[in-house]
Amino acid sequence: MAPSVAAAAKTLKAALMVLSETGERMPVSAILKAVEQRLSFTPWELIVNEKTRDVKWMSILKFYSINAVKSNLITRGDRDTGKGWMITDTGREIALLTEVEILQYVRVKYKEWADENLPPKRPDANKTFGKRNYWIIQINDHTALWDEFVENNMLALAGAEFGDLSIYNSREELADEASRNLQVHDEDEKSLISTLWMLSSEMKLGDFIFVASGKTHILGYGIVSGNYEFNEEDIDHPHTRNVQWKSRSEITTNQPVSSKVVSSITKYKGFVKHLREQYGIDESNSSDASIKNYYLLCANPKIWKMSDMAIGEEEYYTSINENGNKRQRYENFQNLKKGDMLLGYESAPEKCVKALFEVTQELHFDESLQQDVFYFKLLERISDGMTFEKLSGHPLLQEAEYLPNIQGSLFKLTQAEFEIISDSQSEATSQFQPYGWNEFESEVFIQNDIIRNAIRALHHKKNIILQGSPGVGKSYVAKRIAYLMMEEKDDRRIGMVQFHQSYSYEDFVQGFRPNEDGNFKLTNGVFYQFCLDAASDPGNDYYFIIDEINRGNLSKIFGELMLLIEHDKRNAHYAVSLTYGSKAKAFSIPPNVHIIGTMNTADRSLALVDYALRRRFAFVHIEPAFTMRFQKHLSLAGVEEGFAQKLISTLQSVNESIEQDRSLGSGFKIGHSYFCSANTIDQPSEWLRRILDLEIEPLLREYWFDNEVKWKNEIQKLRALIR
Repeated sequence: MAPSVAAAAKTLKAALMVLSETGERMPVSAILKAVEQRLSFTPWELIVNEKTRDVKWMSILKFYSINAVKSNLITRGDRDTGKGWMITDTGREIALLTEVEILQYVRVKYKEWADENLPPKRPDANKTFGKRNYWIIQINDHTALWDEFVENNMLALAGAEFGDLSIYNSREELADEASRNLQVHDEDEKSLISTLWMLSSEMKLGDFIFVASGKTHILGYGIVSGNYEFNEEDIDHPHTRNVQWKSRSEITTNQPVSSKVVSSITKYKGFVKHLREQYGIDESNSSDASIKNYYLLCANPKIWKMSDMAIGEEEYYTSINENGNKRQRYENFQNLKKGDMLLGYESAPEKCVKALFEVTQELHFDESLQQDVFYFKLLERISDGMTFEKLSGHPLLQEAEYLPNIQGSLFKLTQAEFEIISDSQSEATSQFQPYGWNEFESEVFIQNDIIRNAIRALHHKKNIILQGSPGVGKSYVAKRIAYLMMEEKDDRRIGMVQFHQSYSYEDFVQGFRPNEDGNFKLTNGVFYQFCLDAASDPGNDYYFIIDEINRGNLSKIFGELMLLIEHDKRNAHYAVSLTYGSKAKAFSIPPNVHIIGTMNTADRSLALVDYALRRRFAFVHIEPAFTMRFQKHLSLAGVEEGFAQKLISTLQSVNESIEQDRSLGSGFKIGHSYFCSANTIDQPSEWLRRILDLEIEPLLREYWFDNEVKWKNEIQKLRALIR
């Protein structure tokens, strides 16, 4: 009997006996503890899973508990009955059988249930798009796993307890099921769900996979050649894809790679180009590109904007212009076929490539429109796409059909031209910049526990507010929390606004605005557009920072989004029609959008955040961080240790006076950011004098505007440090 099967048989038997003897619903943790006390385990069964922190036998039992539920041996709790497992009458009878007989019974009954109840696998789960994606698989030091991958022409990941992922229609559906049935709430387990979803649903046939071991070491690469499969016989690594491994040559990369188990690197064009050059990859020889055509589709943003489309949304284009004449290059319209790829170019004032489309219907007469049209859908938005100057000036694009001035609608591209244009990206956005706790601690002085609490709250609630006194670095910290959660510096996935009294729903969500023609046009607000961008990239989290969130009229700004920002309303089921939008086009906030607000607790002019909004946010208080990290920062900037220690001690004394004042309190303390310097401090006394004169004294004057003696005494404590 295989080790995994033996472990499944004995742990399932033990769990059923524990539940039968108790006769009550038990938390999963209590069941695992009782099974552990009842059994002895082999060294193999005690191996710890690095991601879930479960030992192997626990993962095996959790996996088979799914089958036990479907076999009517146990039930899982819900909000009404309480969490945990409870044995059924059938379970009590089966618990008396031998270990092997129980396992056989479960397998037979589960198959009967699956044949009757499981939906068919998603038909589009493994569709091949014309544009190839690139992935990094991080195996760290597990080189034996790499050997197994190559030997079996496959890629496999752990996570048996989640079962066959092909029955789920979305990442959110999988996460909801895992939370309900497996009590998955831990951040690492949620990360594992994201990893498995990328393997099962976002990787496409023909995608390139590079296997990494550590930060800069690549072991080889391959091409995805098979659909996702769930191998229930392999408890250790049941989630598989067939991969045709092309090379085992090891290289050192020119930049660090992510530590995540699976990460997409498609957007890092410079890095992808580096890997392709290192391995001599010619993408045209490893795809079905020969059966596709490529085009440049031009659009007037005054008529329709590509950035307003949602990923997967269809649009049509006519082959006859408004004057009833055939469009230029009419033969290109006639030659279009389903599956052809279009690069979307917006004319003035944008004048740059904005999107990637796929043709869904060839040119035909549409009865409803009474015109010859073709249909296409949005596959991907292109940020920082090629401008007209680059399109016309690139040395390898001088023979392109669209030259000299892109006057027309649809231009034929060669595959080489398509790749040059679609792969174009500035160097600033093409490199992966890892960001972890080491980077965070070098920039932020606040205690790690506070930040971990903020991250946990953001995972669970999706909306947090960082509140604190002036100068604690709330906006700065908000961005670093986003970096930390992304595990990289990617400002394209961060949006930021500052609320004020004139800020409106039309600025934030959607409204009519004048254009250059003197007319009014429905225009997307900054948050609405941010949500469209996030929806187009469901595999990555996005972070929207609202600075000074309590300065705006929140009900007026958020409108119907007050409902949609709730963490359990982040799906299409709760989509609503917006005030100015089409009733046929409902809007919802994507589940990968997180909101981080900041709030100054010392501003007396602001009203409290209303309770309706307060309920939707978790609040994290940020204190001044005059810590050892802050002292180290001053020392590195040129402040001698003794001077830095006295400054910190005195600032803490002043803050104690502020906190003890009944008219002020802890929300008015002086923050550390007043004293942070990006430059070398050559003359510490002059540096401190300038800060006290221009920033701290005016602040204390304001605090104690009716007590001159008090503010003078406190500022004198600090001035006494100046030599």
